Amino acid sequence: MCSNGARPRTNRMFPGPMKTSTTIGFLLFLSLSSCHDLVEPVLGPSPLPEDITNPPLAGTFPVCYTKGVGGYPKLFLSSAGGASMIGRPGTSGGIGGEYPEWSPDGRYIAFRAGGVGVHDLKSGRDTAVTADGEWTESPLVWTPDGHLCVTLRSAFGAPSASYLVNPDGSGRRKILDRAPAAIYFYDDSRTFVYCEPGGAAWYRTDLDHTVEEAVFPTTVGAGQYITVRDFNGATGDFLINTNTIPGISGSALATYNADTRKLTLLLAPVGDYGIGLERYSPDRSKIVFVESNDRGSYLSVLASGVKTRLASLVNASRTYFGSDPMHFSPESRYVAFCMINLGSSGGWVSYNSDVYVIDVATRGLQHIDQGTSPCWNPRP
Repeated sequence: MCSNGARPRTNRMFPGPMKTSTTIGFLLFLSLSSCHDLVEPVLGPSPLPEDITNPPLAGTFPVCYTKGVGGYPKLFLSSAGGASMIGRPGTSGGIGGEYPEWSPDGRYIAFRAGGVGVHDLKSGRDTAVTADGEWTESPLVWTPDGHLCVTLRSAFGAPSASYLVNPDGSGRRKILDRAPAAIYFYDDSRTFVYCEPGGAAWYRTDLDHTVEEAVFPTTVGAGQYITVRDFNGATGDFLINTNTIPGISGSALATYNADTRKLTLLLAPVGDYGIGLERYSPDRSKIVFVESNDRGSYLSVLASGVKTRLASLVNASRTYFGSDPMHFSPESRYVAFCMINLGSSGGWVSYNSDVYVIDVATRGLQHIDQGTSPCWNPRP
């Protein structure tokens, strides 16, 4: 089964503001994506959830995220001056967009707003890399050498295609005549792996399509699947979780190598906990993930074969780890992630999504702001 499923389509084209969806998925391991209802900002910092007992974390962390303002998603940036809306020169309205992804050199932030936009932090200008009438609901991916990979449609139901484009919108090049559910690039920025929606395998090819081969099956039997959550572009290892590895009972964390076709077990099943949302650190020395069952959840990290539980929601009744992908800081010490806090009013269930940063070494925890989809500046 593929990772990073398609996000819901917004109802405005770039660069206008967008209303957001009103549903969210809380089942972390049964769904590969969820919709996010962006919340209104609140005055003052939110306290840590009462379920969390981690020590406080001091420091300034350059994290970009999406936050609802007036019912519309806006891009925000956490910095030494506090959390602030990313604005355009000569305006006060901020940038309307969601699902930000930072470029490898730290200069650009790509975001979705029906179409795809790129904000230049150096000049303060925005560029629409999609034409009028084009839109996307697929994750944005930067290649290691700084090109943006986007999957676009030109009309509802029309065939999709995937392209590489420069941050300024120039040099568009088609690399696939279809819409992969997920795509990862090797460190050479030329070779990549992809999985089509509902596809039975991951495929490997390059920009010139000199070779195309199936390298990894995602199904191992009727109704049984393997979930890919990340990819090591240096070694060709898929990072997976599965409860269908032959001879293993329970949810396990493992890798599968595209060259050797060898599966390596990293973490054996622990009781009835399911594993999900796993993500490599930039130096690939650590893996952060969530362990969950019907009694609660842990935010955990695996390093040098040793698992450490960083935060516990075992006794939580109204707090969940969010389904947004978690992001390591560039030095692989800190992790940005979301927690969902439930509430109720007048028979309606409400929730807030908040962005946090946790120190892998000390378990120190800092609340950043209300928001979703945090991503880290790789070149702070």
